Amino acid sequence: MVRDNDGRKDKFKHSAKALQKGGAGKAGKGTWGDMDLIHEAKAFEGQSMNEQYNEEEESEDFYAPYEVQIWNIPRGFHDEIETKFETLDGFHSMSENRNRRVMFAYFDTLENADASLDLNNTKFGKRYVGVRYSNNTADWLSEQERKSKEGDDVSEEEEEEQTEI
Repeated sequence: MVRDNDGRKDKFKHSAKALQKGGAGKAGKGTWGDMDLIHEAKAFEGQSMNEQYNEEEESEDFYAPYEVQIWNIPRGFHDEIETKFETLDGFHSMSENRNRRVMFAYFDTLENADASLDLNNTKFGKRYVGVRYSNNTADWLSEQERKSKEGDDVSEEEEEEQTEI
């Protein structure tokens, strides 16, 4: 280690890594990805993106309000998890995002979504996958519970008024 005039250590400038070509990143390695996708994208040059979005919006006409979050997914097990969820009753679809360690499954009824929670702590590869209600579904359920409690409070007050009369 070499110290500069201020007394601080200069770790990188004189290390062996600084003298080597390349580096830890992928820059300059020719890793652009799949060239077929790039050539397919050229077919859409000059077209409006609004047309593409409108076609996608029309094709998605399903309603599955009960969303379950699957988390801690190991790499390469997205398809296996999806096939496991497809066997459940009321399963509608899975989220398309497969780059992250989180996926979402959509169900048609609350009972079917609740049955999917049995897959919590199921081992896929070297990890245990977690299954829980998504934030949207959990918020919706808590709101429904709050509304039902408010409805019960109102009905109890009405019953008290009727008994007094």
